[in-house]
Amino acid sequence: PIFIHSLFRAGSTYLFKVFRRSEYGYWCYQEPLHELAFFCRENPSGLQDDHGEAKAQLLRHPKIEGSYFKELQNAWPAWKDAINEQIIYDAYFTGVNENIGIAYWRVLADAAHGRPVFQECRTAGRIGAINSQIGGRHIYLWRNPWDQWWSYKVAPYFDIANQLIIHARHAPQPVQNMLTTLDLSVYKNEDLAGAFAFYGERPLTSEQSYLVFYLLWCLALREGMAHADLMLNIDHLSDSAAYQSEIQVRLRGIGISGIDISDCRVPQGRYLENDQAFFSPLEGRVHQW
Repeated sequence: PIFIHSLFRAGSTYLFKVFRRSEYGYWCYQEPLHELAFFCRENPSGLQDDHGEAKAQLLRHPKIEGSYFKELQNAWPAWKDAINEQIIYDAYFTGVNENIGIAYWRVLADAAHGRPVFQECRTAGRIGAINSQIGGRHIYLWRNPWDQWWSYKVAPYFDIANQLIIHARHAPQPVQNMLTTLDLSVYKNEDLAGAFAFYGERPLTSEQSYLVFYLLWCLALREGMAHADLMLNIDHLSDSAAYQSEIQVRLRGIGISGIDISDCRVPQGRYLENDQAFFSPLEGRVHQW
């Protein structure tokens, strides 16, 4: 299997599209750990209804052929008993002998009609554990943090999801340091629907939002550097034909062929001194944690 790990809003839907449109027989699961998969485990028709054209325009996703969750829906009911609430966010950080979703990915791999590709935004804290237990090839896709954080502002969903992640089990010490300092509200129950409602009613300030995001950004980058077979920067991929060629070579070197990334284009902002004055002190706090 091929795993594409990233945080939200890093260009992962584009990379999913690249694999899905390839003629080399990839079976591409887009965000199989999405909570919608859990909510639709008994009736997968809801997977068809979500992420329609209006939502794709809101999220500025590239146009893709077929529905967002087509492969996941086609693999049902093989996976309906393998997914649970805990593996989605609560297992974001790996603990010893923890259920981090291995059985779920194995079921999906067995149900694939081609070489399985998992594009996921909820695994960047457990790349090493997944790699050690399943193997395969692992790509970490990353984007510059300022543009990525601004892209989070397209919808409140992403800040809410980040709040679930920082309160996950086995959060590392830097997260604990941040939580001690920020004194954020904590949802005590374990149901995802309740957690989304709870954090949705308690939005973060801009400063809190960036602190949470940037800490997770740093931790994910470190996890990718330690355990991924390939680090892939979406900004550089958009800017440089030479980098596109380099990545093609490196992909073939890890056994991945038939990928056309020549049309990659990701928005990039221009920033002034007042932006630097906002971001840099917050990043300094994260580096201390």
